[in-house]
Amino acid sequence: MFGTSACKYFNTENPNHDELIVSIIRKADTINDNQQAFSYLDSSFRVLEKPGIKDQFKVLYFKQRKYLKTSIEKNSHSSLLKASKYADSMILIKRTSDLMLPKN
Repeated sequence: MFGTSACKYFNTENPNHDELIVSIIRKADTINDNQQAFSYLDSSFRVLEKPGIKDQFKVLYFKQRKYLKTSIEKNSHSSLLKASKYADSMILIKRTSDLMLPKN
């Protein structure tokens, strides 16, 4: 997983913390410096007890969106590469969660 320690929690049984993760992301979004915003987000994410798949996806999406915005605003190739790594992690979460669903 790129950027979070989500792998150790990865389990379709874990609950999602929808309201809490949204409030954390809203607060992180008010921080102008990307690295400070990511630090706040990561430290807040770590205190969640067994974050769910949607929680992990939302954190990765936030970081991907921030790097994509930076790549556009500053014409930054390195930020675009970072954004694509977060997008790859989001795809991995989706594919893995699909595989973990019970087969009917």
